[in-house]
Amino acid sequence: MTAYNPFQKKQRMNVVKDTTLNTLSRIWQVMVAATGELKMAGNPKQNFDMLIIRMINISDLPAVSEILAGNKVDVKPQTKNAAPGLSNIDSATTLSSFLSNDKELVLLTEWNNNTEINEFGDGKIKFHYAGIDRTFTQKLSIYLKNKTGKLWTLEITESKNMPTVNEIKTEELKSDPLVSDALSLFEDATVISIK
Repeated sequence: MTAYNPFQKKQRMNVVKDTTLNTLSRIWQVMVAATGELKMAGNPKQNFDMLIIRMINISDLPAVSEILAGNKVDVKPQTKNAAPGLSNIDSATTLSSFLSNDKELVLLTEWNNNTEINEFGDGKIKFHYAGIDRTFTQKLSIYLKNKTGKLWTLEITESKNMPTVNEIKTEELKSDPLVSDALSLFEDATVISIK
């Protein structure tokens, strides 16, 4: 039997008072999903640390009902300055977001993991492709034309050890103050993947 501690009771009451059912439900879902991840993880401590970070920040996320109602979060990539029905793709990470939202999983995987970005401009991309899909450039060109309504110049270059899209996204994530603070809390913490 544990000793009665009034300070701990007060802390628990504060947590209960400030925690919504929606937040508790999301914490439960994250913990259940993490159980499988922890069993298969190469580094369980790192995965556990990231689980704690996810749970700390989970209350900042809008409720599913708010997302569906469109009150807080725009779940589509920004399409500013684009003609009606067409999209403005102005960076490698924006293109990645569109591919993800459109469920173009093969293109997305090749773009994120096997493409070094040398230059990304309006209607022109210079990149080194290290994958094995011989039709990748053609598929990407068709996708960009359909999405933006204009022809893009895709120039394949030699590898210059430039970052892949996933590496660019990781660096952008690390520069976020919230992520930076979270990483500083744990020794040897790093961003493993972005979903």
